[in-house]
Amino acid sequence: MGELIPGIAGIAVPIHVAGAGVVGSLGMTFLSPRLNAEVQQRYVTLLQQEVAAIAPLISPLDTRLRASL
Repeated sequence: MGELIPGIAGIAVPIHVAGAGVVGSLGMTFLSPRLNAEVQQRYVTLLQQEVAAIAPLISPLDTRLRASL
């Protein structure tokens, strides 16, 4: 993948809600030289843990989730 802004890289994890699909994401940006495979995996794991805590709190019946459809 290319870089939109040279020297900046990012990672993100989607937030899936049963019955609503992907409703958002959590992400982080880094200076490219600092985002090696070890750092990337560490932060992907942390983001996945946060998404796992957030997703159950989102109601698939919330009509705002469909506002952009």
